[in-house]
Amino acid sequence: MRRKLTLVVSSLFVIFLVFFLSREISPKQFNKNNLDSNISLDQPIWKVNQTNSPISYNISANRAFQNRTDEKFILEKVVIKEFLDSQVHSSIKSDNAFMDLDLKNLTLSEKVHLNLRLDGKELDLFTNEIILDLMQRAINSSQKIKLRMHLFVLESEGFQIKDREYRNKEISFSKAVFSQEEKEEAVYGKADLIIHNFPSDVLILKGSAEIKFNSSTLKGDEIQFNYKTRTIIKSKNSKLIKS
Repeated sequence: MRRKLTLVVSSLFVIFLVFFLSREISPKQFNKNNLDSNISLDQPIWKVNQTNSPISYNISANRAFQNRTDEKFILEKVVIKEFLDSQVHSSIKSDNAFMDLDLKNLTLSEKVHLNLRLDGKELDLFTNEIILDLMQRAINSSQKIKLRMHLFVLESEGFQIKDREYRNKEISFSKAVFSQEEKEEAVYGKADLIIHNFPSDVLILKGSAEIKFNSSTLKGDEIQFNYKTRTIIKSKNSKLIKS
């Protein structure tokens, strides 16, 4: 039986990559036993740049395991930083990640923490698994998530983040509920879909939209709510119900 060669790189391993993502990856591939090799890398860093874009990424891990026969990596204790004009404006941390350069995709799994920072605003999102697409600068997940911001908390059955502009991210939450519990009267909302064009102050509720505030409930097909001023901007096919 042929002995498999184990290569341990103890010094910092830096790989410069330019690649694009397209398809999803099956979580079952996180098993290191599925790799046709025992090649391991200590503290690797991938620097990812995109042509004609101010966006770049650093992908680092405590340890990585590479498949000998193709470009597959399993990463442990992963940190991904997204740079805009050399300034970090988002980061993702997770216990594990799978990167397949043939599929051009990354899946991050277990204790995933996404942090976004734009124009002085910050949000933190927690879930169990996300898929990262660097070509579209998009993130999506079908897992339950919890989002925390200074003025509200939101939970949903999944989400998707897309870059509309370099300084504007459209975040869509499916089957979502949010709440504001301050010294003033609490505000609660829910909808089939909630859209947040971060870093704006507006939440757009679509499909069975509902907001409870000031002892009243507003129901409609769509409601636009400013969570900073705690006011309804507009609504469609709506009805106000007094408690």
